Amino acid sequence: MNEEDLDFQTLGFGQYEGKCPAEIAENDPSYVVWLYESGVQDPSRPDSATGHLVSRALYIDCRNACRDRDPR
Repeated sequence: MNEEDLDFQTLGFGQYEGKCPAEIAENDPSYVVWLYESGVQDPSRPDSATGHLVSRALYIDCRNACRDRDPR
């Protein structure tokens, strides 16, 4: 699996259970930033123990979107 595939794998936990990071990013980019930065693992996905649940590219896009929304 390449890193971008992570963005289309559904989550098995939390408020966005059943949604993939690419879908979540459209409405809640800060959650995607949190997923990446926290290093949280998805108990429903054994591959999550080896890395992130979100690609670095999507993380950067979401981080920039958050900055654009809150220009402090």
